[in-house]
Amino acid sequence: MQPLISIIVPIYKVELYLRKCVNSILAQTYQNLEIILVDDGSPDNCGLICDEYANRDSRIRVIHKENGGLSDARNAGIDIAQGEYITFLDSDDWIAPDMYECLYRAAQEYRADITICEYYNCWRTSSSGPHANKVRIYHGQEAMEALLNLDVGNYAWNKLFKRTLWTPDIRFPVGQLFEDVRTIYKVVQKCQTMAAIPEAKYYYRRHGLSITRTNHIKNHVECVLSRMERFDDIAEDHPNQRAFMLQNIFEYIYPLRNAICAQSGTAYEVCKQDLEAVTDFLRRHEQEIIKVQGFGRLGRLSFHYLCRGDRKGWILSAKASRIFEYKKKIIESKPIVLWKAVVERVKKYGKLTYYYKLCMHLPLSETLFMESRRGEDLAGNMFYVAQEACQRGMRVYLSVGQVYLGKVCAILKTGQFQGLRVVVRGSRAYYKALGTAKYWITDMCLDYDAVKRPDQIFINTWHGTPLKMLEFDLRDQRHVMGGGSRDHLKCDYLAVPSQFLFEILLSSSHVKPLFEGKALCCGYPRNSIFFDRDQRQRVRKEKKLGDKEVFAYLPTWREPSPADIYREYSIKNILDFYEAHLGENQLLFVKLHNFSTEEIDYDGYQKVHPFPGDVDTYTMLNAVDCLITDYSSVFFD
Repeated sequence: MQPLISIIVPIYKVELYLRKCVNSILAQTYQNLEIILVDDGSPDNCGLICDEYANRDSRIRVIHKENGGLSDARNAGIDIAQGEYITFLDSDDWIAPDMYECLYRAAQEYRADITICEYYNCWRTSSSGPHANKVRIYHGQEAMEALLNLDVGNYAWNKLFKRTLWTPDIRFPVGQLFEDVRTIYKVVQKCQTMAAIPEAKYYYRRHGLSITRTNHIKNHVECVLSRMERFDDIAEDHPNQRAFMLQNIFEYIYPLRNAICAQSGTAYEVCKQDLEAVTDFLRRHEQEIIKVQGFGRLGRLSFHYLCRGDRKGWILSAKASRIFEYKKKIIESKPIVLWKAVVERVKKYGKLTYYYKLCMHLPLSETLFMESRRGEDLAGNMFYVAQEACQRGMRVYLSVGQVYLGKVCAILKTGQFQGLRVVVRGSRAYYKALGTAKYWITDMCLDYDAVKRPDQIFINTWHGTPLKMLEFDLRDQRHVMGGGSRDHLKCDYLAVPSQFLFEILLSSSHVKPLFEGKALCCGYPRNSIFFDRDQRQRVRKEKKLGDKEVFAYLPTWREPSPADIYREYSIKNILDFYEAHLGENQLLFVKLHNFSTEEIDYDGYQKVHPFPGDVDTYTMLNAVDCLITDYSSVFFD
């Protein structure tokens, strides 16, 4: 029998979000739950919604109480909790279906008193994910050090606690903000082992209604005081963390000072007693703070004004800091050195521009100048056009950005590219090839400096498809568009797989009435590999695929959007799913989009593998049996 987990949900004025929160609890794969919904005197329909859910599920217990604030509501839940484990969930947030199962498994595997998961920050139109990539285990004193060093957050809501840690003397402070900072360290002090897993399972909603995000003196002074009180309580026991804790406090002093300067004297007077407590702390730790912060003369003057204990002192401190920052900016700018750098840059690129003009007067040669993804890659159509040109004995110049040389040279080893020469984008060799090659071909946009001579033939084979927005159709990005329009007007041929895409390209780049080139409806070169059955068999043999059923998973890349907030699984979750459900005679190869930043560790997978790096993507796709993708350029092909 799985042990009981008590989930405490304080509720106040969250009618819009409450159902999503509770539904995410009811969807948990871990079933043995005690769900404590604490209606903290909410004036909207939250209380009725709580009772409605309690009537539907016997695991739900509802407390209706007078409004006492978040801390008071959490404490009410702690007092009646029966579970062996206890956890908290804010009522405007939500969780992944397997959050508590993952935390419980980690508690069992690592014998941990506290387990922690990562979380997503979810704004109205975007979200940001975690940065951890491995399980972190902390024993004894290490757990407190991790908390104080901010290796793990102070939050109560992304943690699973053993109920025994919450002794009667540990409760959230009623009537005070930043209750987690004032409380969680006391619980961590009692734990023997703490485990933090890298998976993000909690969705933390960010919105303007948050009390702690309001730019008011009261909120800022509470933030500072919570950390000062914690410092006074435990700093003597953690000498290695003293300096970091003081630095962390001072990071919050600056926003407090800005709020005091921006608001009226009346607002200052309301918080005067709390601000005097801040001043008292600064005076008591004056020498240590000056040493930790490394203050010079102006820094010490600014700190001296802080310790005066009145509003004028805070304002004078801000003025002294502004003078210090201005002086620092002047010193660091080093205007003479910067001016020399600008002059050298003008000389260098002025010479290159002149060299390019000279090259444009040289006779054209029967060579091909190519550039893939603005010199960042050699992929898709460009890979197969370059390979075909080399096999026909043509001299090919491939433009590559300096930082992408290693990547592209590795790709060149996977094909037949005899006679191909790599030229670094922006170099003399680049400008000579650009000025003298009879043929240009690219799948994106050439450099602004590129001027097509009358006898040069320019072919553009756009890498996109008609199934996604292109150029000026991307309304929120129109201010950065124009490269496609410029190159379409230059080119002699637009090589496309269909007349339909040809029309889309011209209309999306707003050049349809001006375009003087021709449509080259010849299909995409990258698709020719799909007709090569011999190559398919060779690749399957080289990769030892035998008679296995092979799947390819190619997810697209998406910019931050409202939809990202509601994604409940990372790439890792999806790969775990495939690993669990694929048959013994099935394999999955994964290729993430070039823009993706996820770093996936494939160790431990038996059926899931990354795309091999020694073979072109389309050559590998030709060898698989089933494609799984939402990437339009791939599934359109």
